[in-house]
Amino acid sequence: MALAAAFAAGIWAADWLRPHPLLPLAGLAAAACTVALSARRGQPPPAGALLMAALLAGALRHATPRWVGPGALRAYVDRPVEVVGTVLNAGIGRSGPEMVVRAEAVRLLDGTVRRAGPVPVREPLHVTWRAPAARGAPGSLPAPGRRVRVRGVPVVPPLTLPGIGEDLRRELARRGIFLTVAAWVTPEDAGPGATGALHRWAQAARERLRAVTERWLSAERAALLAGLVLGDREGIPDRWRHAFRLTGVYHVLAASGGNVALVTGPLAWALSRLGAPRRAAALAVVPAIWAYSVLAGSGPPVLRAGVAATLHYAGQAQGRRSDGYSSLAAATLVLLAAAPGMLFDLGFQLSFLATLGILALGPPIASRLGRYLFPAVAAPLAVTLAAGAAVEPLLLSRFGYVTLISPLANLWVGLVVLALVPLAAFGMGLGLIHPLLAAPALRLAGGLTGLLTGPLEGLAELPLAGAPIGPPGPAALALYYAALAAWRWRTVLGDPVRRAAGRLLRPGPALAGFALLAGAGVASAIGPALPSFTSRERLEACFLHVGPGAATVLRLPGGEAVLVDAGPARPNAGVDAGRDVVVLFLRRQGVRRLDLAVVTSARQGEAGGMATVLATHPVAELWTPQVNDPPRAWLDVRDMARVAGVPVRLVSEAGGPQRWEPRPGVRLAAWPAPEAPGVPDGLLVQVEAGALAVRIAGAAAAASGPPGAWRSPAVVQVTAKGESPASALPAGARVVIVAGQAPTAGSGSPRVPGASAQYRTERHGTVCVRGDPASGALSVRTQFPGLPGEGGRLLGTW
Repeated sequence: MALAAAFAAGIWAADWLRPHPLLPLAGLAAAACTVALSARRGQPPPAGALLMAALLAGALRHATPRWVGPGALRAYVDRPVEVVGTVLNAGIGRSGPEMVVRAEAVRLLDGTVRRAGPVPVREPLHVTWRAPAARGAPGSLPAPGRRVRVRGVPVVPPLTLPGIGEDLRRELARRGIFLTVAAWVTPEDAGPGATGALHRWAQAARERLRAVTERWLSAERAALLAGLVLGDREGIPDRWRHAFRLTGVYHVLAASGGNVALVTGPLAWALSRLGAPRRAAALAVVPAIWAYSVLAGSGPPVLRAGVAATLHYAGQAQGRRSDGYSSLAAATLVLLAAAPGMLFDLGFQLSFLATLGILALGPPIASRLGRYLFPAVAAPLAVTLAAGAAVEPLLLSRFGYVTLISPLANLWVGLVVLALVPLAAFGMGLGLIHPLLAAPALRLAGGLTGLLTGPLEGLAELPLAGAPIGPPGPAALALYYAALAAWRWRTVLGDPVRRAAGRLLRPGPALAGFALLAGAGVASAIGPALPSFTSRERLEACFLHVGPGAATVLRLPGGEAVLVDAGPARPNAGVDAGRDVVVLFLRRQGVRRLDLAVVTSARQGEAGGMATVLATHPVAELWTPQVNDPPRAWLDVRDMARVAGVPVRLVSEAGGPQRWEPRPGVRLAAWPAPEAPGVPDGLLVQVEAGALAVRIAGAAAAASGPPGAWRSPAVVQVTAKGESPASALPAGARVVIVAGQAPTAGSGSPRVPGASAQYRTERHGTVCVRGDPASGALSVRTQFPGLPGEGGRLLGTW
C-alpha cells in the first residue's frame, strides 16, 4: 500500500511541477543504485529508497508522455486539415457535442480544397462542433467505433482561469490528448472504424442487450436496468437521476466493484456447488470478470475491481489467502502504471476511497453496530457507513452539498440491488441466447425497480436530501482524512507516534525537517512560477493571461510601473481577473505603487478588473478613453477612481494624444484608436525606451502609430478575434502577443503575418518580454511552452 501511495504521489507531483523527464529519471537511477548497493552488501533494501523509487517512477511515467506531447499531428497545428479517425467516445459537453477520435489519416487543406494526399497518423484528438438542438441530443452523436471525417484547425487547447472555465488543456493532457479541433461542420460518418474484435463484440452485445431489455420492459425501466448492470445511464429519466443524486446512491448507476461481485459471484458459487475443483472454478471466473468489465465500458472503477478480483481468484487458485489491502494496492499500481492520468478521474478516486473505507472502517463499525442490531442489518449498514465516511467529503468538495439521508438510502438500495442486479444480469445473459428466454427474469427485475425508484423519489423530497453547505478547502479535507486514519489506527499508531515525536524534538531531526520544508517551499516557488521582471535597467512588458480579455504590466527603466488594462470581471459569476490575476502578479513582483494606469477600452475584457486594482494599489494617475455611452464596467472604474482619489485624464480626439516622459529617453503615449468593429472609443498605447518600443493595440489597427516622431514598435499586442487583423503590422515588428481567447475553443487565434515570433496568452499563459534599450535585443519568457517539450526547461516543460 505504501508503494502504491508513493507512486500516486509521484504522479501528482509531476502534474504540479511539470518536470522534464530527465529529472525523475536521474533521481530514479540514484534510488536504484542505493537499492543495488544494499543488495550487494546482503542487506534488505532501505524502505526510504524503495518509496522514493516508487515516487520517482510515478513522476517519470506521468511526465514522459506529456513532455513528448502530440505526435505526427504536431506538424499540422494551426493549419486547416481534414482528419479521418475512429470515435472512441462521444458526449455532450458544456459547449455542445464533443468526442475523442483516434486519428488515422490527416490531409492538409487550402480552405475546403484538398491540397495533398492523406498522411497516416495514430493519436487521439479532441473534437467539438456546433449542432442544432435536435442533432445535439445524446442519441444523435457518433457511436463509438464509427469512422468519421472532421475538417478544422488542430490547436493546443486554450488555457482557462478558475471561474472562467474548465482547464481543458490539463484535463485532456491527463488522458493523453494534446490537440483539439473545432470542426467547421458536423463530422461526417465514414463507415465502420478500425476497432478490435473485443471492442466490436462488446458494442454488439451492448446493443443486443439493450434491445432485448426494451422488448420486455418500458424504455425507462430498461434504461434503469442498463444503468444498474452495465453502468450505461443513457435514457434514464431526469427525475430518477435527480432522486438518485440527492439521496447519495448515484454510484449504483456506474459499473464498479459491487457490480463485478454481484455478476461474477453467483457464477463462482454455482461452480463450487457443482463440485468443480477450486483451481478450475477460480480460473473459470477470471474470463467472466474481464468479459463483464469490457461489456460495462472499461471505466476506472470496474477496471480497478477487475484487477483486484483477478488477483483474489488467482490467489485462491494457488491456495493462498487474499489480502484486501494488497489487492487494492496492486490494482492501483497496475492501473496507474497503465494510465497515470486515471489518478485525477473522480470515478477512480471514489472507487479507491470507498474500497479503502470498507476495508479499514467496516470491521470496527460492524463490531460496534453488532451490539445493538441484528447481524443481517449491522453488516450492510457498516459497509454503507464506512464507504460513506470515506467518499462523502470528496463528493462535498466536488458538488458542494451533503446528503444526510445517504446511509438510510444506501442501506435500502443495497438490499434491493443485491437481488435485482444478479436477476437482471441473468436475464440479459439469457437474452443473448434467445430473447424469449429473458422474458421471465427481465419482467421480474423490471417489477423490482419500483422498489428503488418509489422510495428514492420520496426520500429526495425530504429537507435532509442534498443540503448545500459549500465545498471544503484542501486543508479541511486533509485534516478530515488524517483524523479518520488516526481514529482507525489509534492503537497501532499510538506508541510509534509518541516515539517519533520525541525524536523530532531533538535538534538534528528538527533542522532536517526545517530544511525539507524549505526545499518544498522553493520547489513550489520554482515549479508553477510565472515569468517575472528581472532588472530595472531594461524595458519589460508582461502580458498576463486573464482569459477573454487583456492586461499588461510595463516596467520602465528606472523602476516605474504601468498597468494597461486589467482583464474581465463578472461579479455574478465570481470572476474578477483584477483580483485573481493582476493584483497577485503585482504583489509577486513587488510592485506596491502604480505610476500610471491606462484603460484602453470601456469593454468588459479590458476595464472589468481595473476597479479592484484601484481599490488595492495606490495609482498616481488613470488614463481612460472618452466614452460616449459608458457601460457598467467603465462606470465602476470611474466610481472607484473617485473613491480612491485617483486623478483621471480623458484621452479624446479633441484633446489629442497624451504623453508622459518619466525620464529622458523614456516616454509613453496614448492616443485614440481608429474605430474598429465592436470597439468604439478605444485607445492605443506605446512606450519607448532607447531603441525599443512596445505598442498595445488591442483590437484596433496595429499599424496606426501616434502622431509625431515615434519609433516603429518591435513588440505589438493585439487581441484574439478568431480572424486576421484588418491591417498589416507595423514595419519592424519582431514579436506579436495575441491576448485573450478565440471565440470558440479549438478554433484558433489569429495568425499574424510578418512577425518573426508570435505568442498567445491562451496558449502560452503569461508572456514577459524583456528588452535592452541600448542594443534593442529582446528575450521572451512564457509561463507555458506553446507545445509540450518546447523551451528547454527543467520545470514547467509542458
